[in-house]
Amino acid sequence: MTAATLVRTQSAAVPTRARRRPRSGRARWLAIVPGLVFVLVPIYWMVSSALKSNPELGLLSPTLYPHQPTLDQFRAALVCPAVNRRR
Repeated sequence: MTAATLVRTQSAAVPTRARRRPRSGRARWLAIVPGLVFVLVPIYWMVSSALKSNPELGLLSPTLYPHQPTLDQFRAALVCPAVNRRR
């Protein structure tokens, strides 16, 4: 048996792409969408919370988006000595 014959017999046993059943696009999206939601919702919540005012953050029923976006939380973090202290 030559090397070329051995390669041909081994490659014949391995299924090629043409023989495989194509994956359903719907099944792939059913796996991707929940994963994206799981990753992106906390990021959205952090950004929207950072843009809310203190009274809006303290509401008992949280809002999904800031009604009056503000950068006060970022200003407070930059001015606060406990945050700016370098170790």
